[in-house]
Amino acid sequence: MIYFAQLKEMLGPTEKFQLQDSSTVESLVEAVTLMHESVRGVGRILVAVNGEFAESENVLVEGDIVALFPPVSGG
Repeated sequence: MIYFAQLKEMLGPTEKFQLQDSSTVESLVEAVTLMHESVRGVGRILVAVNGEFAESENVLVEGDIVALFPPVSGG
């Protein structure tokens, strides 16, 4: 997993996760939040899987490259 922006500052650039079969994007974000209490205050995290933004119900498979982004703001 690759972290970007504020998440990268808080957690470092990368981390490996072992997930159960049929884990979803949502379950991965929940696992990150449980492991890293500081992430709870970040807001809605955006997730890309293999270079494409993913929905929370997307199922992850072994070898997927997952990137997490904090919410984007600005104008």
